[in-house]
Amino acid sequence: MVENEAVLSYRGRRLVRCKDDFFYGNISEPNIAFLHIDSRNEENFKPNKVSVGLVGTLAASRGNVFRPFKFSVKDSLFEALDLASVWLDRQSSQKSKNKQ
Repeated sequence: MVENEAVLSYRGRRLVRCKDDFFYGNISEPNIAFLHIDSRNEENFKPNKVSVGLVGTLAASRGNVFRPFKFSVKDSLFEALDLASVWLDRQSSQKSKNKQ
């Protein structure tokens, strides 16, 4: 990683962008969110349809295809990120309950 490169984050989780795809979360956790911009507004190029899915990191590390076990479509990137954040919060709270 380049020293001057900024690390994007949203609500304390890392956000990585590659063109119209976003990966949100920590790869060391059991799940991450995958977001894809499906369409944009022609006037200002802002996303107006964003798919969001929750995927397991174990399958991704083994090179398997991303198959979300939760999926939704939102009207903006911020709505999709908010939903992904809630999903990841719930997954981490369920994980901590299972350990007890």
